[in-house]
Amino acid sequence: PPLQKGFSPLPIPKLEDTCSRYLESVEPLVPPTAFSVTRGNVEKFRDGEGKNLQEMLVKQDKAFPGDSYISPDWFDMYLRDRTPLPINYNPSLITRMDPDKQDGLVRAAFWIASSVRWHKMYRERTLKPDIFFFCGNDATCKQDWFQRAIGWMPQSIAAKAMVFGSKFQAFPLDMSQYVSLFNSTRIPQQGVDTIKRADFQRHITVNFRGHQFVVNVATEGGDPLPEGQIYARLKQIVDTNVAPAKVDVGTFTADNREQWAEARVNMVRSMVNKSSLDLIDESMFVLNLDLDTEANHTTSDGANAIGKHLLAAPTNRWWDKSFSVTVTKDGTLGINFEHSWGDGVAVLRYTVDIFNDSVSRSASTATLTDAPTEPVKQLNWELTPALEEVAIKSQANLEKEIRRMDYYMTVFDAFGKRDPIFKGKVKPDPFMQVAMQLAWWRLYQSTVSTYESASTAAFKRGRTECIRSATKESQAFTVLFDKQDASDSDKLRALILATQKHAEVSKNAKSGQGVDRHLFALRKLSERVDRPQAIFSDESYKTFGSNMISTSSLYSDALIGGGFGPVSPGYGVGYAAADDAMIFNISSWNKDGPRWGSDVFAQAIYASALDMKALMERAGDLKK
Repeated sequence: PPLQKGFSPLPIPKLEDTCSRYLESVEPLVPPTAFSVTRGNVEKFRDGEGKNLQEMLVKQDKAFPGDSYISPDWFDMYLRDRTPLPINYNPSLITRMDPDKQDGLVRAAFWIASSVRWHKMYRERTLKPDIFFFCGNDATCKQDWFQRAIGWMPQSIAAKAMVFGSKFQAFPLDMSQYVSLFNSTRIPQQGVDTIKRADFQRHITVNFRGHQFVVNVATEGGDPLPEGQIYARLKQIVDTNVAPAKVDVGTFTADNREQWAEARVNMVRSMVNKSSLDLIDESMFVLNLDLDTEANHTTSDGANAIGKHLLAAPTNRWWDKSFSVTVTKDGTLGINFEHSWGDGVAVLRYTVDIFNDSVSRSASTATLTDAPTEPVKQLNWELTPALEEVAIKSQANLEKEIRRMDYYMTVFDAFGKRDPIFKGKVKPDPFMQVAMQLAWWRLYQSTVSTYESASTAAFKRGRTECIRSATKESQAFTVLFDKQDASDSDKLRALILATQKHAEVSKNAKSGQGVDRHLFALRKLSERVDRPQAIFSDESYKTFGSNMISTSSLYSDALIGGGFGPVSPGYGVGYAAADDAMIFNISSWNKDGPRWGSDVFAQAIYASALDMKALMERAGDLKK
């Protein structure tokens, strides 16, 4: 698409700015004595070797104008990590139900057809570009004539023309990650994995009761087969009524990456195994038919169970695939994606587009009595007893980790992002982040490292940046809020300062002026040139990166939730602000985790948000 040629490079922040912002971020997290040591290390780095490393980083960035300064090392970090993918890396999205398709096979057939249709548009370069809008539907930048005019412009200036022409109301997003969305997989290798991409293939992989099947779902020209024919082929798999696999080969992909790499080397000595692996690797995506599972969305326990199931299940998965679609008997549908190749923005775009397209097509248009016009292929495996033992142990390890994970989904329906309290200085996302800080303070009487994911896709090959939500301002608010002798006006002033500081940190992160990625790049560079720096070895840097509260917000009307596993001994918080509700998916570890479970933290956030809302309503005119 024309907008993909004119992106500005991801800026490298000034060294002194990053050092200053780092000290700001660390100060509320560590004792004064530790902060004094850190300040000395930072000043020494800023005035000394940091200058040389910064100069080297800038030269390196200029030498590779087609990339961003963070992308190679960030990509390498994911692929070198030997940690198992489920829970630790692969996130999930949970779509809304489709009332017209409350049968798992019907929902899957329509989702597949929409996916094939979407992928053809991407390959033919007719898919609309990703654009982040700050305007309403009646704004100039959303009009067809404006977007057509941008499309006719030279590719080198089209992206900038949209930004300036829309008066900074429309920002095109980099779509370079989309090349790895379909027909792509992560391949385990000793030391560092690789990403394998294939040209267009007609088939998908289907997991059913731990068996793997290959199903053609597109024509040679790349158009989707009729939904009725896709349904017939899926039903052919179900009608085999196979017993659960004695050894589910997919459980290898849940193992430690080094062990899976070794197992795969042994597996491909068999041409049968190699052929089966190639078919999975090159398939469009994986469909997990969990037709022995039925969701219960009407109870809290039922919602928690299906949320946890869609995030991590011990069998019937292939975790290496760029993304997988899981469908249950009742038509509940979730997306799980491998994280090294890309970020939530690309997967969210795919999920929203496919949801909207599939629900717009009536199930009555499909003839569900068609016979399959070709047989599906069940993949065969030749496993030695030693390999079977590895797979069985891998499954047992994942089952143990799933039991150890505490997962809680909830909807706070007292208010949402359209509440009148957000018409003034305080906005929804800073409000919710400060509510999390207050919740932690009330439970633990401390301030901890907090990570909020932000996208830098507005820049060429941008990935993510961290919004550091724990600030001196948020700490001051949390300490003050429950003091009985503090006035409402003082509390409100502290709340406004805390949310405004969060908005400032957020703006910096999204505009490529964050702290984490720049320090990460400088640290990796110092390691490559063997010049270790005290700034990266002191305890404050470890505390800074401990991410005791790790958060991510992805919202769409197509979703009812989504989450990820705990990345620390604290909490993983997936959240979203709907018009009239707040949605939370919280994970933590039962063992070696926080003192209070995910449900307690969720209720503490809810109570904090309600108390903050009540304060704002008591304190008078919110528009001042």
